[in-house]
Amino acid sequence: MLDTSRVLNQEKRREWNMQDYGAKGDAKFNNTPVFESVFAQAAVGDTIILGNGIFMADYVRPLKRFRFVAGGPESTILAARSSGLDPFFDWSMPISTVGCALEGLSFDLTGLNDARALRIHNWATGHVKNVKFRKGLVGLDIGNCDQTQVQDLWGINQNGANSATIRVSDASLPNAGLTNIWVSMSQPLTLDAGITVASFCSGLSMDNVWVVNSGAGTMNNGIKISTPVPTGVQGVFAELANVNTDAINGPGLRLENVRGLWCANSFLSSLFQGDFPGVLIDGGKEQQFSNSWISGQGVEFKGTSAVPDKLTFATCTFPQTQVTPAGAFKMTATPTNLVVADDNIYYSSVTDNPSAFLTATGKRSTRAKTKAGIPADVDFAVTPVDGTLAVDTTNNKLYVRIGGTWKGVVVA
Repeated sequence: MLDTSRVLNQEKRREWNMQDYGAKGDAKFNNTPVFESVFAQAAVGDTIILGNGIFMADYVRPLKRFRFVAGGPESTILAARSSGLDPFFDWSMPISTVGCALEGLSFDLTGLNDARALRIHNWATGHVKNVKFRKGLVGLDIGNCDQTQVQDLWGINQNGANSATIRVSDASLPNAGLTNIWVSMSQPLTLDAGITVASFCSGLSMDNVWVVNSGAGTMNNGIKISTPVPTGVQGVFAELANVNTDAINGPGLRLENVRGLWCANSFLSSLFQGDFPGVLIDGGKEQQFSNSWISGQGVEFKGTSAVPDKLTFATCTFPQTQVTPAGAFKMTATPTNLVVADDNIYYSSVTDNPSAFLTATGKRSTRAKTKAGIPADVDFAVTPVDGTLAVDTTNNKLYVRIGGTWKGVVVA
């Protein structure tokens, strides 16, 4: 038997142009009643259209599964009135809902600077695309969304305590992606983090993300990912690729109790001459960094809730040209297992200096020290630990420190 229900449902869907129902983009008219009326009349699955202009409102509450389409960032602007509500645009569904979508819109919260611009909650297979956020406490606030994609998003000058351009919160965010994201600070304001993830995630990806402090403002963190569980089974499972954090007044990437992270082809930096690490790892485990440039004060390990474990840095570059004291890693807490392979460390006065590779804890590196003759502890600026490698270039011997004694073997 032919199932006609899907065809009939598609026939019933319609488009609703807000301006046909009284909406005005003159930067004066309060469009809140118009929005409320159209949302009430439109059916689930319909398309809501907002044309060009600056549309003022106290709040926007779709509360149904729609496709909300506007004329494009800067062409269509939703601006909050000073009497508006937080969140300004709240698209929270009572239960997990498939198919919500929003695209082609700018949010201006200059008149409501301590509020969230857009809140999405309980979305499944949703899509936010080609959206710009100006001012406000938070640009996009995501909660409990599954298989939701955020693409082509700009955030400019968010400000205040716990502020962020994108904030992921609430119970979970499984299988979500953030792609082509640009966060910029160009005014003397304070942004807590460009992107904040404070939730359990089972599949979070970030690709082509830029977080840059381009003005006189303050960014306390570039990207901050944290969970309340130190090293449990749950945690954040994240993939970061082509991520750039620059001129941050704190860590370029802050990880707190994160389990399962892969970061590749990225530039992670704080202020180049600042006292902040490019990456701060506080607790967590099973994290891998590859083919990345980590500047600022390199990497700092902390153990507020638990000691970091199972960390790998492969083919990374640490351009510590203006950092004092020189050191790619700062061991506020010493990781249980740390692997460093084929990394490059550069300094202004000394090139490829193994003794400056790590800070004063003496944690070993896979880069062996070379010496003409048998190595000894006095050859190292910091007393080496067992397992440290050294090469006798005169006798072609590889030495390893075992039980406080240097033992060697001839290498061909």
